[in-house]
Formats: sequence, C-alpha cells, structure tokens
Amino acid sequence: MHITRIDFKTDGIILPLIKISPETRIGNAVIIHGFGGCKEEQLGLGFRLAEFGLDTYAVDLRGHGQNVKPFSLDVFDDINILVRSLKGEQQTITIGHSLGGRLSLLSQANFRIGISPALSQTFSDQTISIINTMRKHRVIEAEKDSNFKILSSLPVVDDLMGPDDLILYGERDIPEIAQSCRALAETHKNVLQLPGAMHGDTFLLEASFDHLKKWLLSPGRLTHA
Repeated sequence: MHITRIDFKTDGIILPLIKISPETRIGNAVIIHGFGGCKEEQLGLGFRLAEFGLDTYAVDLRGHGQNVKPFSLDVFDDINILVRSLKGEQQTITIGHSLGGRLSLLSQANFRIGISPALSQTFSDQTISIINTMRKHRVIEAEKDSNFKILSSLPVVDDLMGPDDLILYGERDIPEIAQSCRALAETHKNVLQLPGAMHGDTFLLEASFDHLKKWLLSPGRLTHA
C-alpha cells in the first residue's frame, strides 16, 4: 500500500484528500464522510477498499477537516467534479456515510454506495439537537443549521437509485435513517440492514466490509484483471 496527501484542484475548488493505492488496481473509490466528520476517520474503510484493489480517495468536505471553505450546498458539485475527473481514468465508485451516503447515492459515479445514508428531507427536533450537540463544533458553517438545510435541498434518492446501487444501515440507526432505509428496501433489493449496528459504527463493521467485498467484486461490476 502507498499513502499520500493530495490537494485536488480544479474549477476553483480545492479538496484535501488522502489517497491509498494498492499494488494491483481495478478502479477508484471516493470516500465521503458525514456531517462533522473528516477524511482521517474514514481511513480504516479506505484501507479495506484498497485491499479489494481500489485506489481510494478520502475527502474533506467544505467546512470539514483541512477544507477551509465554509460548509454549503456546493459540496454536491465538489464531489461530482472529483468523480468526473477520476472516471476519465477507470471505473469509479462513491461510498459515503450519513450525509456522505446521501451525496454518494446522488453522485455521477459508475457505482454508488450509501452507508447509513441521510435520505430524509426532514428530521425531528430531537435528532437535530443531538447531531448539532455532538458534531456541529467540528464544522465551519456558511449559515446556521446548514446540515439540515442542505439535506432538505438535495434531490430525493428514491427515484434515482439504480439496480447496482447499495445501501447498508444499522438496526439501531438514527430513527429517520432507519425508517427511510426500511421503506426503500420494499422496492430495492440492495438495501441491507446490519443487525445490532448503530449509526456511528456502520462504516467500521466486519459485516459491512463483507457486504462491500461481495458487492464490489460480483460479476458485472469491478473485477480483478
């Protein structure tokens, strides 16, 4: 494995990245953290994806980690600009957690994965209070309560989810996320519940890695050369 820091610069944006490169490469993966997260907390997931043969790019969204631009709806365009650049080289997947899961499922990648994706347009006052208390201090915001404003402004995933997209969510996930995922599972077979899992550990579980490996390396998707 080879690990490097990269500043992806194009179209007036700068995205701080950590890239993990395997010896044998079959594609690219963009890893997108959730609200209040950062690229460093996704390196465990990145390492496992690299073991599958993917160049992995863990990204800091605007207002997070080393990205000094305030958090705003522009994160949606930032991800797609990065994805389009990588797709010019090889097949590219996106994989994200929470807000990052929503952005992943809305991306222009060849294949898309959402882990505990924040699919809902609205959240309860209790959920908003908990998220703001636990995560907001880690974010440079362009405006107050930007996370939930952005979630309400993003397109709805339901009608855009394709047969090759994958969702994993926890049995004990955030209530709105679990409810949305269960509803989507009624019409999409690739929506899988992780028994006993909570919102904060769904991207770190061995069960998640097993599902990802089976899905990514199945016929018709990414295969070893």
